[in-house]
Amino acid sequence: MVTRMKPDLTRRSALALTGAGLLTSCLDNRAFSGPVNEFSRNAWTTGIALPEAVQEIYPCAHAGAIHLAGGFIARAGRITGPTSAHWRWTPGDTAWLALPELPAPRHHPQLVSFGGELFAFAGFESPSAGAGWVMQPTGWRLAEQRQVARPLTPQDVAWQPAPALPVPCGEAVLGVTGDGALHLAGGRMPSGEANATWTDHADTDHHFVLTDPYGSWQEAAPCLSKRNSATGDVIDGNLHIVGGRTVSGGNVAAHEV
Repeated sequence: MVTRMKPDLTRRSALALTGAGLLTSCLDNRAFSGPVNEFSRNAWTTGIALPEAVQEIYPCAHAGAIHLAGGFIARAGRITGPTSAHWRWTPGDTAWLALPELPAPRHHPQLVSFGGELFAFAGFESPSAGAGWVMQPTGWRLAEQRQVARPLTPQDVAWQPAPALPVPCGEAVLGVTGDGALHLAGGRMPSGEANATWTDHADTDHHFVLTDPYGSWQEAAPCLSKRNSATGDVIDGNLHIVGGRTVSGGNVAAHEV
């Protein structure tokens, strides 16, 4: 149905009514979005750039700093393979600090702060051009070589083997729940004996839990759906998994707790 303006409705009054409608809409949305202009004083600023461009990474916050390790690097616009580089940035630093590199170059390694230590789990290695997505079950922890009161330097730490996952896994969700347990959920794993390319893998709903940094992974309740590349975080002690994609069906919007 088309509503026609009455002849005596002037442009000024129409604009006034439109403005009132927009104001009402803003006020109606306030309960959902929070106080009007709550973040109006916030602004993005330029931070300290990484020493090299890198993608397919899962960094984490650990001991007051950001740690980033592994990933794909590129030269002249083309991906050249994974890297083993490990970088740390602490607020106030004027540059990223190079820490001991991963024992092997990997892309998609997942970093997590667990039990007071930094861990890197799973991901993919690329031993050759035809085997660029060799999924891994192993991981490492960054162990202090000695107790130090000052900030750690590259000479103070080294990567040591961490508890291996029961199966190779990649692009899962990691999170430490309120009881202090580390959870790994979903992702992709080899669908058969082949494990060299992206097409060798299938989505999974597996779920493993590690309660002791020096213990073994235990199998736990599977996820409600199979997917990879989701995001997740722990809220009020519970692990939330949101979004992601499936190998055959594309992006998903599911939210599981």
